[in-house]
Amino acid sequence: MDASGKVVANLEGERSVGGFRGMMKAGQEYRDFKAKAEKGDPVAKIEYFIRALKLGEFKLDAARKHIETLKGVTPEQKARIDGLIVGLEVDEALEPLRKVKERGKAMEIRVDLGRKFWEMHKSGRIPGDDSPFGTFYSFVLDFAENDKNIPVFEVALKALQDRFPNGNKGFFKAKADILEKMKEEKAEKEPK
Repeated sequence: MDASGKVVANLEGERSVGGFRGMMKAGQEYRDFKAKAEKGDPVAKIEYFIRALKLGEFKLDAARKHIETLKGVTPEQKARIDGLIVGLEVDEALEPLRKVKERGKAMEIRVDLGRKFWEMHKSGRIPGDDSPFGTFYSFVLDFAENDKNIPVFEVALKALQDRFPNGNKGFFKAKADILEKMKEEKAEKEPK
């Protein structure tokens, strides 16, 4: 946090000395880039924007408009921005789910969102940050399980396992069991 109590960096990764130092470094970079951006530095404007996106300082429409004001965005910066924009799209897509109270309807929405997120995946539009990435592929798993789509389920599960190798072992075991069951059901239906 800065002196006014505004969050300028979040902990990413492990809760360790290294993770804490990384967070402190990110907070200092945020403040440095913000100061330079306010003085008109075009490179700092881009880097500040990226950090502001990560901190949730922009809604989707405002972020898209702000991108138009940036000059000299490198391919690497564009990739980072694109991943963060997709994260905002995922967050915005979750709005109907936040409002629903009925469990059955919630699962229907999750499956529909998973189908949408799978289409985004196929076009290479994948969230950059961990939280929307996890949500994105968890919903793809819901869609794939609902539709008994084994290849899609495998891709989504692998994406989550690769991204979160130290993730919730119970979650991964439960999903692996679902995958195995889907494969068994498919094998039973195939002519012998």
